[in-house]
Amino acid sequence: MPDNGRLIGTAIRAKRGMASTMFTQLPPGRYAIIVVHDEDDDGRLNKGALGVPTEGYGFGNDARGFLGLSAPSLNAAAITIGNANVSTAVTIYPDTPSSEGK
Repeated sequence: MPDNGRLIGTAIRAKRGMASTMFTQLPPGRYAIIVVHDEDDDGRLNKGALGVPTEGYGFGNDARGFLGLSAPSLNAAAITIGNANVSTAVTIYPDTPSSEGK
């Protein structure tokens, strides 16, 4: 879905395990990151009756909001981009038991 506040975005087909993307030529600065697993491909983060997301999501620095009811602060979710390459990881299902070692 178009979002006037978004600087850049990407869509990746979900698969079990890890997925990655790369953004190039971003000007130096601070960027907040949000990742959404749009399970039903409707272009939105679906929420239940109490407003709690029902699809996987995560923020930069693995920042968390209050009880899943709010987004974390910009400072908590932002990464700083300078002139060197930067990488970060975002966990979208933090409460799911790991399948590693099976």
